[in-house]
Amino acid sequence: MPRNALWRLFLLFATFLLILGPTAHAQGPPTGWSLGAATVVSGKPYGDADYDVMPVPFIGYEGERFFFRGLGLGWRLPDAGPVSTELVARARMQSFRASDDPVLAGMDTRRRTAEGGVRFSTGPRWLRLEASVYQELLGRHDGQVLEARVSLPFPAGQWIVIPSVGVDWQSADMTAYYYGVRDGEATGERPAYSPGASLNRTVGLGLRYRGGERAGVIVQVNREFFGGTLRDSPIVEGGGRWSGIVGFSWRL
Repeated sequence: MPRNALWRLFLLFATFLLILGPTAHAQGPPTGWSLGAATVVSGKPYGDADYDVMPVPFIGYEGERFFFRGLGLGWRLPDAGPVSTELVARARMQSFRASDDPVLAGMDTRRRTAEGGVRFSTGPRWLRLEASVYQELLGRHDGQVLEARVSLPFPAGQWIVIPSVGVDWQSADMTAYYYGVRDGEATGERPAYSPGASLNRTVGLGLRYRGGERAGVIVQVNREFFGGTLRDSPIVEGGGRWSGIVGFSWRL
């Protein structure tokens, strides 16, 4: 899909959020500091490459405007009707090394990075709509990501279950970095390949513990289903990748 068409799709979705009506935002999280620990899992769709499993300390802060949650931070802009707007930055944990799998032998390392952008969200407690646009910040690939999500939170005892579906558009610069093969990396069995921009489908399932005033537990699992241009990459095996996080926090 052409880049201009994707920008129009994103703007259309954002406009829909703005005119959705006074369904109101869900109440925000309690303010203050939180401490804890989490494990981040990032899938690698390259042959039999193992998952990246990374334990990380969790340090969180929720203020009236500023918030910091583990691998992401942001600033809430003043409310504009039913829509919440946040300026955000986050880590992208995706990476690979040549030693991860024989299909990657001789290739340069692809590194984790950081992304910054803007996120719009709206909806009642039982339906959340979200649209985001991100720019890569560290010069790894200078690519962009557009995301749209619909989630349906519902209570189950002391937990909140949050299934979601969505789409991600990844620019050609980003897909070339994580799924492409450069001219200098090509071999007889691994031709040079540049995927171009890709539109991927996503599904997710989140669990949030709400049984106590201070303790918090988060479990999130996501599956990304690649568009055809990524599935055709000579280093990709399988139709997508998994990612997830398990964490515990205690509000001070």
